[in-house]
Amino acid sequence: MLEEVTRAIFQARTRMVVHEAYLQENAFGVQTTLVEPMLKALGWNLEDPNQFKHAPTGQYLYVASGRKAIDLMVRTLDSERWEYEDQAFPPAQSYVEPAAMLLMTDGNEYRAQRYEGEAGIPVKLFTITLKPDLEPGSIPGIATQLVANLWREKLNRPTPEEEDAAQRLAGGRGTGRPTPATPRTPKMPKTRTRQGRAS
Repeated sequence: MLEEVTRAIFQARTRMVVHEAYLQENAFGVQTTLVEPMLKALGWNLEDPNQFKHAPTGQYLYVASGRKAIDLMVRTLDSERWEYEDQAFPPAQSYVEPAAMLLMTDGNEYRAQRYEGEAGIPVKLFTITLKPDLEPGSIPGIATQLVANLWREKLNRPTPEEEDAAQRLAGGRGTGRPTPATPRTPKMPKTRTRQGRAS
């Protein structure tokens, strides 16, 4: 896994230099040239509609349970939008159902956040930069960060809520509040007939 991601970082760094002018004007080029190879290296099958969906409202990455794990937004390389962090992500109110992670990238920088609570308070998760201007020695550390945060196998692990629901379906008590015990049906008292026999 780390070898594949490391290779993808090397390729992305090279392409950012060779095709810089094109990538600064073309978000689709950023996606196909930089982002998709990286996601594939991180274990995402972009040909599988159960894992990746490109809809008019956005691009979404799903894990095995069908949970929407990532809402993906791709920008042009070194987009000016990066200078305005408060404007980088759409507000929570613009999402019908925000994914567990909102990921925005220009192919060089991967920035993620999520929304919490009914008020949709933004919480920053991580920022990872491929740093093409640095020496190759920095690549293993960058690859480790990408795997730790975006590897599909890791995001595919069930959330505590999903584990709790699965245990309840299996008859267990789950990990949350204990399931109340089923009350026992009280036994009816025995009655006696005129002959004195219990019925």
